[in-house]
Amino acid sequence: MKKYFGKENEVLELMALGLEIALDEKAVAKIMPGDNLVVVNGITNLKIDYVDYDYDDNYDVKEVNKTKEEKVVSFIWMFTSEDQRIIKKALDVAVSKSDASFAGGIYKIKQGNGKDFPLYLMFNEDLVMISNDSLQLNKILHKDNYPTKPNKSFAKLMKGSKFSAAFQTKKIPALTKDLNLVLGNSWRSTLAELNNYGNFTLSSKGIVGDRLETDLQLELPTNANNGLQFMINQLLDGVVPNEQPELDNPIDITDND
Repeated sequence: MKKYFGKENEVLELMALGLEIALDEKAVAKIMPGDNLVVVNGITNLKIDYVDYDYDDNYDVKEVNKTKEEKVVSFIWMFTSEDQRIIKKALDVAVSKSDASFAGGIYKIKQGNGKDFPLYLMFNEDLVMISNDSLQLNKILHKDNYPTKPNKSFAKLMKGSKFSAAFQTKKIPALTKDLNLVLGNSWRSTLAELNNYGNFTLSSKGIVGDRLETDLQLELPTNANNGLQFMINQLLDGVVPNEQPELDNPIDITDND
């Protein structure tokens, strides 16, 4: 049927490949078996040049080249894929239609007709990686040039659990500052206290017997003898006021006898 589609034969090939995989349950499982890892780490400066449209004095439409830059949280989403054919074919179609580009082993995918910040996709052996930060993907692609130290506690948590989440609590204040978020005075003091906390982790080994078991941990500040004492102090701070209230007009028992 390709001769009836002309230049759209790539779309037909993509549809045929998708149908072939959809009819094979084992093939579907090979594309995305369900092992996902999302890493949110630091800030990235995103800059994009795009074409917008405006009206001149005669109300004629004219193209205007614009640039926008914004600080956003950097993320990488990755998953295993033993069969990457359908993903690569879809990307090749997007490149042919100028909705994506390919350079240096990384795909750049346009969003919002080029007005939104692009996403980047990379294949690394049997891994598929999607990110809004091309620099991070380049570091992974050329990891020999960017030596890093893995977080052993987080790696142990992931390997020993079917589901896990971990947050470096003490990094939240710096992250908020980098994003230029405006906070009220009450929130500033609360946010500053997070510098004293350790990691927050959530893990689960999945269904055990007839129930779902989860484990929640938070490393508390070390300004008390133990965790229980710290929690009691926090509760008391919220219940007992620091200062006794003072009356605006003290009562004088000699008045109005």
